[in-house]
Amino acid sequence: MKINQDKITQAILDLNVSPLAAETGAALADHWISEDHPEIHEKILGVEMGFVLWLDDKTVAIGVQDLVTEGDSGPIGNEWKTSSASKWWTEDRWLKDLVNGPQLGLYALGLHRGTYYEAGSFAPVQFLSPTPKIRVRAITKTNPPAFWPRDPEDSTYVFDAAKLRSVEAGFRARAEAIRALRRSALTPWELMGSHCFAFNKVCQFFDKHCSVSHHPSVLEAQDATSARFDPSDPASHAALIHIPEDKLNDPDLVVLSASSYKTGSNCMEQYRIISGSLAEKKESSIDLEIGTVLHAAIGQFYSQIRDEQRTISLDMCK
Repeated sequence: MKINQDKITQAILDLNVSPLAAETGAALADHWISEDHPEIHEKILGVEMGFVLWLDDKTVAIGVQDLVTEGDSGPIGNEWKTSSASKWWTEDRWLKDLVNGPQLGLYALGLHRGTYYEAGSFAPVQFLSPTPKIRVRAITKTNPPAFWPRDPEDSTYVFDAAKLRSVEAGFRARAEAIRALRRSALTPWELMGSHCFAFNKVCQFFDKHCSVSHHPSVLEAQDATSARFDPSDPASHAALIHIPEDKLNDPDLVVLSASSYKTGSNCMEQYRIISGSLAEKKESSIDLEIGTVLHAAIGQFYSQIRDEQRTISLDMCK
């Protein structure tokens, strides 16, 4: 099929990112589109789909699945990343960090029993996969770019019932801890430590709050829209809008994404400030902006493939 490059370019121009991020991300997207990836040959079920997953009456997990395709044995959730590459940060380190983190398990649980929504649509979709599969791929910010993992057999992970139960229990346990901390009205939720200087970078709240023992009361300013959730998290725009307002108004509701779970694992005080304030957000970076550009560009690319597939299917039915 012929790809409309103007639409891909416009998707990048619509973003609020720096010129350097736009240029770098666009170059990575061009390299991505030029390759023959396996999902191009599969039926595309959805692009950039927000999902809502109720774990119990007071706990909901949300996220955004980059792409869902129909594989030989059911739906496959596709997750895309950008990555640096160095002697220290290698393919093995990247893959180990991703596979042992909370994201793939949560997204597998979403494919198992979550409810999905395509951008701009309020029509719910469920895949109900008994043994969900997640395929991962990263493109490196090197010259020339490389794709990780290099071995296709290392790219897809299957989650059985035991793994899914562990993921669900872990997220529910974290939500219970957050509820208990909220009710205590005590601050800080975590003391200072080595996590304040992770990766040789000082936490954005260290000088302003923690090092001077200033722990802002952030939950009082909440409304139903923010729902005590980081507004800069992509799931905030793609999935949070699909949670009923009466649920969002429940003070005991905990909304978690893979990103917010990871933030809480690193530092609960950072989680408290970010998720509880309309004014405080996670710091952006050039790396995050480049990732945003890549996702917007190749998301538009896969959307065009999906639209072409649907057109062909309709023509065949006539």
